[in-house]
Amino acid sequence: MKITKQRCKPLDSMESLDNRIRLKTLEERISYLERVIADLDFENEGNLTYRNTLQQALKESCQIYSALQKDRDISMKGRSRPSA
Repeated sequence: MKITKQRCKPLDSMESLDNRIRLKTLEERISYLERVIADLDFENEGNLTYRNTLQQALKESCQIYSALQKDRDISMKGRSRPSA
């Protein structure tokens, strides 16, 4: 059955890579949204509805990011356990 484990490894690493890419993309999106909101606040001009929409998008992005991090942490804990 070692062959089966070897075949699964690339899938695990691909899933891990996908999560890292998603996390990196979300980090960039969160950073961008924070900058745009800060610019609107600094200029004191922005449309309040637009700012609220950006705030909501930021909140949702942070929630998704947090969920992905939890999934990653759970996944890593599962990998670090010694197999029987």
